[in-house]
Amino acid sequence: MLAEKLQTALLKLDRLIEYTKEDIELVKASKHDEISNRVGTKERILLEFESAKTVLNSQLMEMVESGGDLESVLDENEQELFDAFKTKLLELKKLNRDLSAIVVVVSEFYRSLFSNIVTFDTHGYNQTKPHPAAMLRVSA
Repeated sequence: MLAEKLQTALLKLDRLIEYTKEDIELVKASKHDEISNRVGTKERILLEFESAKTVLNSQLMEMVESGGDLESVLDENEQELFDAFKTKLLELKKLNRDLSAIVVVVSEFYRSLFSNIVTFDTHGYNQTKPHPAAMLRVSA
C-alpha cells in the first residue's frame, strides 16, 4: 500500500521535473507564450503531487507512531522508493533554483531595456515618473 503511494508521488514528481526542464529550455529560447500556456497544466500536476505527498506523509506518520523509526517500518522496496523520492525532490529543488535564476536575469534584462527606452524623472527618494512624451520618443 505504501509502495503504491510512493510510486504515485514519484510519477507526479517526475512530471514536475520534466516540465521544469522544459520550462528552462523555453525561457532560454525566449518562448514565453508556450510557458504561459502550460501554467495551468503545471499547476494541476503540482496540486496532484501535493495531494499524493499529503496522503503519503499521513501514512508514514501512522506507521512511525505505531512502530518506531522510519527505517524499521519500511521494507526494502519501500525504502528504495523513499530514497528515490528524496533524491527526486532534491533534483526538483535544484531545477527550480536554476529556473528562478534564469527568470531573474531575463526580468532584469527587460526592466533595464525598458528603463533605457523610456526616460524617467526622479522625484524624491527614488520615486520616478515617466516623461509624458517618453512613450512617443525613443532614445537611439
